[in-house]
Amino acid sequence: MVAGGITANGVTELYVCPEKETIDGKVYETKILPIYLKAIGDKRLIRNRRKTTLCPDSAPGHNIRPVISKIQSTFPNSWTFGIWPGNSPDFNVIEHVWNVLQESVHKCPIPKSREQLVARVRETCNSLEPGYHKSLVHSFQSRIDEAINNNGGHTTY
Repeated sequence: MVAGGITANGVTELYVCPEKETIDGKVYETKILPIYLKAIGDKRLIRNRRKTTLCPDSAPGHNIRPVISKIQSTFPNSWTFGIWPGNSPDFNVIEHVWNVLQESVHKCPIPKSREQLVARVRETCNSLEPGYHKSLVHSFQSRIDEAINNNGGHTTY
């Protein structure tokens, strides 16, 4: 399992779970959320947290009270559990990045070990063009508008 975030200016550090670890609330709170908090200090990724909308997907670890509380206090514009369909590629731009990463692991040479798999995912993530991040993030409002115009239906993105 891998966790990470995207901004218009790039991707956060990736968190790769050790074997047999799952991303529950405690892991999210103690290991993943700090990566996003660190991105606030890196003005290259998040220039103004008050203008940043954190949109966690609907994974169970994102939906416990301490995590939601910390997200909402750090990112005032956060869209947490119940506000939006977090795994929808129509809205959540990170789903497009996950798709690129998934496709990369099926390209030759196919990774034969966990280490090779993790290396491929990191390499692919780091090789995404900066314009790719920006276009995904800046398309967010258009995606919302199109879904509203389609009465909640799919977008063309």
